[in-house]
Parts: sequence; structure tokens; C-alpha cells
Amino acid sequence: MKKIGTLLLTLSLMAIVGCSKNTSATTTPESTNTQAVTNNTEKQQSDDLSAYKTTQLVLKSRDEVTNIVKDTFISSYDEVDDSSMFFPASNNGDLKTYIVPLIGFSNNDGDSGGIMLQYIGKELTMFDTIVIKTDNDRYEEYFGFDGVTRNIELGYVQEYASMEMDKELYKIIEDMVSSSKTIIRFSGSSNEDYELSNQNKKDLKTFLDCYKFE
Repeated sequence: MKKIGTLLLTLSLMAIVGCSKNTSATTTPESTNTQAVTNNTEKQQSDDLSAYKTTQLVLKSRDEVTNIVKDTFISSYDEVDDSSMFFPASNNGDLKTYIVPLIGFSNNDGDSGGIMLQYIGKELTMFDTIVIKTDNDRYEEYFGFDGVTRNIELGYVQEYASMEMDKELYKIIEDMVSSSKTIIRFSGSSNEDYELSNQNKKDLKTFLDCYKFE
């Protein structure tokens, strides 16, 4: 799967812990306990951040992935390339705007995963940027003209771009599926918004389950 680029954003990995400062010269047992809890929380956050930076996101074994997706994904085998592609059954043959998770097993090129951001409509948007809006964040990815594939068919148009899975994308998809409302904007000469459906969230959650940090 071709890697288009990484998202243009900085993920917030540490929560801000607010606490009142004790202005009294005398430290009470309660303030001592509060300080200890705060220090422990900050240390845990620091440890979590360090662990995140040093861990790698990897696709689980083929047997594990196959077991995870067996009820909701289908596969397509390419005899020439000796490769298999897994994608949601909910998107099989149904032309619709969708964020399609893909997992590929290849004996020639290795295993990989990513998402296809697909727009289906009556007119081209000529989008070159994807904007993702969740309850708490806003993400942008610029693909440029060459980073988007466009097909004009009888009765509809298809435009799509792809992103290879990495730690940054993993965190964003986590945010997308946990948000009460997630809007994906295909932004170009015109804008088209797609609200992530519950089924799309389930498919993306299954996709996340196929990965692990180590």
C-alpha cells in the first residue's frame, strides 16, 4: 500500500492535570496526599508518553488477524501476486462514501494495512485535502492532485486517497470511533461532508483490533 504521508497534526498524549496550589506555609496531610497523587499522575503520564515513543505498532499474526476479521470482513485473493486483501463485508459491492480499512497479506511484498478514504457522488469534488472533525479534535491531511485517484463511471464518480497505518493514524482512528460524531470533509473545488456511520465505526474498530504495540 502506497504511503501518502503522515497527518499534519500533533497528537495530545498527555492530559492536563489542574490542581490548586497551597498558599499556606503549613502543609496539611490532605494537601500532602493531593500533591502525592498529582506527582504520581504526572509520573504515570510521563511514563506512558515515553512508552508510546519507544513502542512499535505492528500487525498481528496472520492467524490472529484472520480470526479477528472472520465475521465482518471478506477477502479477495490475487493468484498472480500471491496476495490476499481483507476489507469490510459492509462495503462489498455497495458504492457509497466510506472510510474503508484494508489489510493485505503478500508473500512477495509483506503484510500491510491502511485506510482508503472514498467519496462517491454525482460530480467530482476535486478534493486534495481531507479534514476530520471529532468531538475534541480536528485533523487535516493534504494529498495534492497526484495523491487522489478519480474515476468517472456511468451515473457516478469515485474519488479516493489512501493512508498507510502508523502510530499517528492509529490514534486518530481511535478518536474517530470513540467520538459521538465524526465528520470527514472531502475538500476541493467543492466540499462534501460524510458523517461516520455506526457500521463504519465498527469496521474501523475491528481494523484497530488487528494491531498491537510492542
